[in-house]
Amino acid sequence: MGEQRCSAARCGLVLGPWLVAMLAACPYSALEGSIDSDLSLAFTSSQLRKQDDYLLIEYLRESKAGTEKVCKVVVETRDLDLPGSGPFDLAEQRFLDHVELQRSTFDGDTFPAIDRGTLHFESIEFRHGGYARGSFDIFFVNTRRLEGWFDGIIKEI
Repeated sequence: MGEQRCSAARCGLVLGPWLVAMLAACPYSALEGSIDSDLSLAFTSSQLRKQDDYLLIEYLRESKAGTEKVCKVVVETRDLDLPGSGPFDLAEQRFLDHVELQRSTFDGDTFPAIDRGTLHFESIEFRHGGYARGSFDIFFVNTRRLEGWFDGIIKEI
């Protein structure tokens, strides 16, 4: 009676490409950071939308009372040389010039003023039906921090 065993290396070769493909196909979005001690970052869905020259990265919370925008990152793309796809970064003054952070919740809380930040696109196709994946890291003047990840298809509004 024979017994076949899958060595870790062999399983990695067999499952590795499949697992990577499956993970790459799953949209991922998250918010975290020390600002969560002041403002709840809990959300139920996220979306990427294009409105004229603006990319809107929105984290939404649904409740019986309606929809709250827990976090909305507004990126003005005018004057940015976005690639057709591929990586792109905004940091330092360019970040401050092109990125705005908004919040619209029933309790009326808002984000503090931004001190500095970075926005990294692993991939960006800024068009209806285009794909965007990336992250941002924002530091506020009150020393709190917000980190976010996004991944999805852009819808035009």
